[in-house]
Amino acid sequence: MTKSEKELLKKEVRTYYEAHYEDIKQVAKLFKVNERTLYNWIQTEKWEKGKLVKNTELKAITNKLLNDKEVLDNIGIAKNAIKHNMRENMQNLYSIYEERILDNTADELLLKAMSETFIHTQITKTALIAQSEFNRLASLSVKSSVPNPKVIQAAKDVVSIFTDMKKCLYPNQDNTQVNIKAILNNGVISKEQIAGLTDEQIREYLGSETL
Repeated sequence: MTKSEKELLKKEVRTYYEAHYEDIKQVAKLFKVNERTLYNWIQTEKWEKGKLVKNTELKAITNKLLNDKEVLDNIGIAKNAIKHNMRENMQNLYSIYEERILDNTADELLLKAMSETFIHTQITKTALIAQSEFNRLASLSVKSSVPNPKVIQAAKDVVSIFTDMKKCLYPNQDNTQVNIKAILNNGVISKEQIAGLTDEQIREYLGSETL
């Protein structure tokens, strides 16, 4: 290994070590570095485990993700906030850190922030948007005496979305009878209510005269 290659490796190892809370043995194994060598680097250059991710609050990140704006925009905002926090923790020593590893660390923290609550919220939003679009499409065809294949396909798609959502949120829960018309007409639907929807109830609603 050349001197430049060794310096690059050390830079990558330091970035990873200071961006995580893993022990020396784990980091050494990941980068295929001798544990004694890694320990010497840490002691000599005073590396600090987890230094770059200090004060990164996952709860605050989750709040950014759950904002009413577009979810993809929120993910970008949250990731930038994480990286900004890491840069502040660098204390202007940007050159000693590897950008690629910092970027990967930001992604890891984002995934941790994307709790089941966040994921379930996005699933529910997507399903309700699909159902709303179906309502709009169906209302345009309500006066036609000829079946509209687009409406029929959209109905099938919405049934599939709600069915998949129900299985995702509550894979092991038995179906409970609920009033699907009341739920969807009110525009308010909880995870518990979603879990209670049967495929038959969904089909009944999609085929009702209120659409």
